[in-house]
Amino acid sequence: NHDEYKDARKSFDFKNVFIIPNGVDLKKFKKIDDSNNKRKKIVFFGRIHKKKGIELLIDAIKLLPNSFFENFHFEICGPGEKKYLNFIKEKINDISLNKVAYKDFVSGEKKINYLSNANIFVLPSFEEGDSIALKEALSLSIPVIISRQCRMDVVKEYNSGLIINSNTKDLYKSLLEISNKDLPLMGKNSRKLMEDKFSIYDISERVLQIYKDIHCGSKTSRDWIQ
Repeated sequence: NHDEYKDARKSFDFKNVFIIPNGVDLKKFKKIDDSNNKRKKIVFFGRIHKKKGIELLIDAIKLLPNSFFENFHFEICGPGEKKYLNFIKEKINDISLNKVAYKDFVSGEKKINYLSNANIFVLPSFEEGDSIALKEALSLSIPVIISRQCRMDVVKEYNSGLIINSNTKDLYKSLLEISNKDLPLMGKNSRKLMEDKFSIYDISERVLQIYKDIHCGSKTSRDWIQ
């Protein structure tokens, strides 16, 4: 009621800031058994925009030896502004379809099904907030290659992927490196990371604690920024 609000306002400084990340409902994300697939799929899934580093990925693909594509292939999937999307499609068309292809964007259950068939997720973004697509890939037990701008250093802590600087050379090296890693083990680590850090139920509890802090003036949540 109004009196409770006035009491809370007296005991709390509303200039304080808190940060709580997006969570994922992990029950919706189950990895498909793709152990029989001859060639593993490396995907970029997200908005087709210059800041996402897609051009870096295409340039890195061009540098990879032909032998790499005996075991791996790439797919780029996502929506975008028509002019830039056509530009990216033209760059992809300059490379063999055996190496990389563009796929029309999917959403909802189709998105989960699409990502669950991936073996490696790539996001070499120049600028990123809190990528839902990245967290969904991790939830599906997929190893990742991400830029530092994705702000997910915990990926390195859990050995669930590689973190790079946003340039073609680093991305090229990381693709060669991760292709020789134990991908199933890294995938298990990806899922563990999400279970430990980003379950929607744990995130909801953190939001609830913020509300309690505001109401009581307690400020006990670890999510307040000092």
